[in-house]
Amino acid sequence: MRPIRLTLQAFGPFAGREVVDFQNVIDSGVFGIYGPTGAGKTSIFDGISFALFGESSGDERTADDMLSHYADPSVLTQVELVFDLGDKRYVVRRIPNQERPANRGDGTTTQHHEAYLFDATAHSVDDLTNAFSGDIIAEKKVSVVDKEIKELLGYDAAQFRQIVLLPQGEFRQILTAKSDDRSKILKRLFDVSFFERFMSQTREKASTMNREIQDERLRRDTFLEGTQCETQDDFITVILLQETSLKLLSDKVPQLEAKFDAYQKEFTEAETLVGKFVALKEANGDKEKLSLKCAEIVDIKNRVKQAKSAQEAIPAESLVVQAERNHEKTLGRFDKAKQNFEKASKEHEQAQQELTKQHEGKSGREAAAQKVQSFGRWT
Repeated sequence: MRPIRLTLQAFGPFAGREVVDFQNVIDSGVFGIYGPTGAGKTSIFDGISFALFGESSGDERTADDMLSHYADPSVLTQVELVFDLGDKRYVVRRIPNQERPANRGDGTTTQHHEAYLFDATAHSVDDLTNAFSGDIIAEKKVSVVDKEIKELLGYDAAQFRQIVLLPQGEFRQILTAKSDDRSKILKRLFDVSFFERFMSQTREKASTMNREIQDERLRRDTFLEGTQCETQDDFITVILLQETSLKLLSDKVPQLEAKFDAYQKEFTEAETLVGKFVALKEANGDKEKLSLKCAEIVDIKNRVKQAKSAQEAIPAESLVVQAERNHEKTLGRFDKAKQNFEKASKEHEQAQQELTKQHEGKSGREAAAQKVQSFGRWT
């Protein structure tokens, strides 16, 4: 980043508008900014830092300290920096927080922080004014301009102060201080806390790794004692010999696997044949058992034949039994009818005798006649 032109208005000790043109000295490579105390040398660096990042060049000064106490209240504080970056030219302009006269009526109003960034690559410095500053990249929003500036430069305000600006007074102390004091000043200026943390972490990791190495060496020595090797080289020699033996065995593995497959096949065939012999033996045993049971089978067949014959005779025998039962029932009914007939004969005889006795009485005769007729059914 090369500053081309810095414009300060109502900024720091400058009550009016001041323009610092670097065009005549920037190409010389080295130039100085000097003057009596309070002349505004530091304000130039503050202006550059504030234009780029919205912060002063030192931690002891804030953005509010950038407002000029000598300027007329109607003059707005603002900073503009034209700078080149590679083959590109940019314009950045900032207006800090401040009180300004109100546009209407009396009194003041708060002017909030505004920032603008323009691409002025195709324009000369003399063409750039407040009315025209190039093509707008970002405007008004401070956060957007800050992001664009950081992406362009590759560093923020703190890093800018460390690698670009060296606060006045610190350089003299670096030249005259002792080594320890110079180290403290440089650490404060360049904020080497990150590197100190890195070194501390590196030392811790180195210490941890050293302990791990010692532990590994102890395990190695203990292991060597168990292998009857005096040194690590002896153990490596043993390992190489074992690797050679292992390679020879590995070469034999395919042949051994082929033999194993052949033996496995023969074993399977033999196992199948044994199974067939066992099945044949069991079948012969079953045959002998069946032969012993042939006589029983013949006897059972004869019994079955007799049972079938008997089964055919069962219906005729059942008819005989039924006929006998019906005959007995008929005889029973005959005996009972006979007994009833004898009884009726006796009663009939008695009725005849009574009819004879009562033949004189009509009613008696009729009754006797009816009784005779009732008994007539038993004859």
